[in-house]
Amino acid sequence: MKTNKYKIAVLTDFKSPVNTMLNNSVSLAKIINASVEVLCVKEPSSVVRSDNQLSAMRTMNQEYLSTKKAILKSITPISKKHGIDISHTLSYGNVKDEIRHYINEYKPDVIVIGKRKPRRTQLSGDSITPFVLKHFKGTVIISSEENLFEPNKALTIGLLNNFEGSLKVGFEKELMDCTNSPLKAFQMIKPNHPLKERSKPFSKDVEEYIFQHNDNSVKNLSNYILKNNVNLLCLNRASQKAKTKTTLKGSDINQIINNLDISLLLSGVN
Repeated sequence: MKTNKYKIAVLTDFKSPVNTMLNNSVSLAKIINASVEVLCVKEPSSVVRSDNQLSAMRTMNQEYLSTKKAILKSITPISKKHGIDISHTLSYGNVKDEIRHYINEYKPDVIVIGKRKPRRTQLSGDSITPFVLKHFKGTVIISSEENLFEPNKALTIGLLNNFEGSLKVGFEKELMDCTNSPLKAFQMIKPNHPLKERSKPFSKDVEEYIFQHNDNSVKNLSNYILKNNVNLLCLNRASQKAKTKTTLKGSDINQIINNLDISLLLSGVN
């Protein structure tokens, strides 16, 4: 029996559509030979409105059963269609504490979260994305609702400011083997900074697009991503010690997350 090499955790509160996120997770799982588990976390205060203990317990039980049913309704058809088991965990408590505990206990290799929506509080919301990026050192996928990469279909991958010529993920080879060629490499260069050649080329041909880093950089990047039908944009995260003039700052990454309607892969950090 083939053992799963990696573990993918999907974080959601099931307040927003999850089908695209689940399909993207299953697609990645089939590429890299990974297991998939859904973590749904809810704040008890968002469920219980009564001070009466019996009433509160009854409400919690009803909420638990209702959410469990919604989870199974979402994951079962996708699991059957693609032949991959999707396990799930339903947890109640402080969302950030529960996520931190889950990361420490489950030790996923990849976390998938939904692309955050403005003016909307949800598990994939404004405070959760930076929290995951800060506290989880592994690979993070931010899944766009509008952009689907399907199981058993080749990906078109874009690379952003990848000066090393490699992805800092353990499953780079598996990912590249399922990727269309050429790869699309986008570079946002700060003024007066020389171009840097890759020291370790990818096994695929690379087609490069270079932009000067300014207020229109993300808009220009978005246009070229659409023209090239990119499914997944990959960024190498860097630790604070490894930051250079060519490294994207946190504000740059936040702007990309907020303004690009595409799924993102952010590598782990050392």
